[in-house]
Amino acid sequence: MAERKSINLIKSLPHVILCEGQDEWYFLVQYVGYLVKQHEISDSINVINMGGNEELRKNLPILPKVDHYHEMKGFLVVRDAEKDAVGAGCSLKESFSKAFGVCISDNGDFFVSDNGIKYGFVLLPGKGENGAYHNGTLEDLCCSIIDEDAAIKNRIFEYINYFLEGTGNLHRVPFKTPHKNKLHAYFSGTNFFVGMKIGEAAKAGCFNFSSQKLEFLRKAILELTADDLNEK
Repeated sequence: MAERKSINLIKSLPHVILCEGQDEWYFLVQYVGYLVKQHEISDSINVINMGGNEELRKNLPILPKVDHYHEMKGFLVVRDAEKDAVGAGCSLKESFSKAFGVCISDNGDFFVSDNGIKYGFVLLPGKGENGAYHNGTLEDLCCSIIDEDAAIKNRIFEYINYFLEGTGNLHRVPFKTPHKNKLHAYFSGTNFFVGMKIGEAAKAGCFNFSSQKLEFLRKAILELTADDLNEK
């Protein structure tokens, strides 16, 4: 799966994940690869970087005009919930309606259109105990699935939070992206992951891809590709 600088639908990869930004693209490529190696899904997914949230919204209506669109079996949008998971879900519902003429549920469950194409979405960092998406980002999800002893990880993040609070106070300016500062502070506190980006860290084994924290994403990807199993 190569990174897409433009929307490129591939007939041999009929299951499409549309994501927000380069870091999500690299992370999802590694996670999809993990599921393929675990024989949970076939290698039939095309992960496409749609850019930021605004670009994602603007580019969705272009998809029905792209070559091979009607040969696709499903589309799953993955984006950050950021500070308003409810608002992010509503925005995606509106975008799906305008782009594809389909009505997605509030929680992003797949909708199958009359032409047999599935449409759905998930929000990062995932769902809370009540089953609803909660606020946050990819970086928040990554912090929660770092493959580290739980007690040690908790202590490390205590130090990181203390460091970031103190540094922010000294600068007298709030961090614009504290979720990024937090995750990359963890990377910096290791010999192996220092200086890496999210995709590089994922490839190097920083994250536990079998974590329950990823179950919401795993289920969505399995449902996206469910027709593969039906055809076997």
